[in-house]
Amino acid sequence: MNDVAISVVIGLLVVGRFLQRELRERRFVVARIYLLPAIAGAVAIGLAAYAVIKRPETAGVLAAASVVAIVLGAAIGYAVAHRTTVRVTADASVLYARGSLTTVAIWVGAVACRLLARVAFVSDPARAVHFGDALNAALLVLLASALFFVRYRMLVASRLERTRGVTSASPAI
Repeated sequence: MNDVAISVVIGLLVVGRFLQRELRERRFVVARIYLLPAIAGAVAIGLAAYAVIKRPETAGVLAAASVVAIVLGAAIGYAVAHRTTVRVTADASVLYARGSLTTVAIWVGAVACRLLARVAFVSDPARAVHFGDALNAALLVLLASALFFVRYRMLVASRLERTRGVTSASPAI
């Protein structure tokens, strides 16, 4: 198999995983809802530190890319949260969430943007050598920001719905 066919197969597997994950109801323990975004953020900080230690001249580019990544991550997170249905139960420590085909499309679009950014930098070996680590750190910041914002909006929706006595809502508040 050539590289393009392998990339297509991997892409289809990723889309299939997004479909499977987003379209079924998932259980979230409220006390641990920020664990995954925190881990992604910590890894992003570590990768950013490594990139700056390795190539100090990338600090400015990394800072600017991280700001853009946080803004884009928040926009992606808001879009996903807006189309995610949250269900609350009598147990306030647990909530359930289910995405939609729209959330799958948003996540797949975000992955496609990440791949385009990688291709733009990898196509020029000089930029890839200088900015590859910084780009990876910024893209991880984007992921952490998106995950954080989705989880935050889910909590806001669940708390609002608990006060209203409603058991299912979209975080489009």
